[in-house]
Amino acid sequence: MYSFVNPLKPMLNLHSNSQKANKRFRVLTFKFLSLSWVFTLIFVLDFYQGSSSRVLAQTPSPRVTEDSPSQRNSPASREATPESPNSTEKPGDRNNSSSDPEQLFEKGVEQFRQGLFSESLETLKQVLEIRQSQNNPLEVAATLNYLGDVYANMGDNVEAEKAIQKALALYRQQSSNSNEVNRGVSRSLNLLGFVYSNTDKLSEALKLHLDALKIAQSIQDAENIGESLHNIASVYTRQGEFEQALEYYEEARTYREQVGDLRDQSRTLNNLGALYFSRGDTEKAIGVYQQALALRRQIGDQAGVGRLLSNMGYIYQQLGDNSQALVHLQQAVGLLEIIKDLENAARVYGLMGTIYETLEQPDNALKAYQQAVELTKAGEDREKLGNALDQLGNAYYKQSQYEQAVQTHQQALSLYQELENKPKIGATLNSLGEAYEGLGDYSQALASYQQALKIRQEVGKKAEIGKTLNHIGEVYENLGDYSQALNSFREALVLLKEAGDTEGEQAARQSIESVEQKQSQQTR
Repeated sequence: MYSFVNPLKPMLNLHSNSQKANKRFRVLTFKFLSLSWVFTLIFVLDFYQGSSSRVLAQTPSPRVTEDSPSQRNSPASREATPESPNSTEKPGDRNNSSSDPEQLFEKGVEQFRQGLFSESLETLKQVLEIRQSQNNPLEVAATLNYLGDVYANMGDNVEAEKAIQKALALYRQQSSNSNEVNRGVSRSLNLLGFVYSNTDKLSEALKLHLDALKIAQSIQDAENIGESLHNIASVYTRQGEFEQALEYYEEARTYREQVGDLRDQSRTLNNLGALYFSRGDTEKAIGVYQQALALRRQIGDQAGVGRLLSNMGYIYQQLGDNSQALVHLQQAVGLLEIIKDLENAARVYGLMGTIYETLEQPDNALKAYQQAVELTKAGEDREKLGNALDQLGNAYYKQSQYEQAVQTHQQALSLYQELENKPKIGATLNSLGEAYEGLGDYSQALASYQQALKIRQEVGKKAEIGKTLNHIGEVYENLGDYSQALNSFREALVLLKEAGDTEGEQAARQSIESVEQKQSQQTR
């Protein structure tokens, strides 16, 4: 799913020049913290298929079938809506659609492809109930596969796996070895592979996608061959096997073009763009994203457009073109909020906050981080909420709103302690210490730094230990305890030098020189 930000200088007036230099440690700390969170949004990769109407290059599909592939988080083409001229529904039939499982299924597909996941879930549950009563196992399996698809898009991997496993079991119970059954099995394996990939079980995911590919090849199913190749490449990308990923994506792209499904073509282009960027080829990445974006817009795919705009915004931010980055991200977040993809919308707001900080627009940065927190609260991922709170706390700190910074970091700390995430606990305690320093509460600042030091010593990263020691020295310096300050700064210097942190090492040296001068003046 990772320094990119140039934060505003902390607005503290009560520190010496050497102590101001020490504030670089805070910048280093939350540059990593905030972007490690944001990078998981960027890049949004399209992994898997479901069951949906295909959108062909020239011919709209008039009907939803179990055999046609879908993709992650993608809304439908306007060509497939009931209002379309190609719709087979008659005006008088509309009132009867509530009990027709085929029409309900199409409605659920349409809702899914528009990113209306909650609505799609309720519709497909109705379909499942009707189809179960009709005792048609293949239609039940098709519906379960699609339910799993929806659950996965909503981030409920547990329910997604349950639904897909049930579908897979139904397909495998069939005595027939027909193409329909084999396509269903291949589709289930690809969906299940995505769920495993989403829960970091990459080896298991890869095996499932390879099995899906083998089945699709045995029946010469070009759609599922392309889908399987695409998913295999996605896993290789996650594993850092970029050359293999590129090979599989290119092969998948060939099958996508052969089948003619515009949405699936755009999905593979999206992932290729992320791969090119990870290899440092930004020009190719942008070119591929623009192709994918044109396809997404052509088929009315708001969710896909939103995610592509997010990815492009991130690339422009990395290239230093913050104006273009904001244009893309602002468009993206509007679409993501419309389709209620709150998790990715929150991450986009987080990235926008870092850009506003770079542009020295602290008020806009604060608003963006506040939005990120509110949207993240709607989800269940406590670590992401902790990250969002830490970003907001850092923004409060930079605006000298130290009480708000303390409160916000304390909320983040509670979450990390529940999760027993020691690296994040150490970083947040460090940030708390700085907020207390801003308030002039050196007793609380020292207590926070000492707790951070203990945690960071357990984690064992020398650079982080050194930074916290430097902060401890800073507090002692402010308290006039120059002997203790020097001990801390000198210990920090050794560790930072060993860690190869030249910026931190320079700050520690400056602090030592400053304290030695003060100590010398004191003894005269």
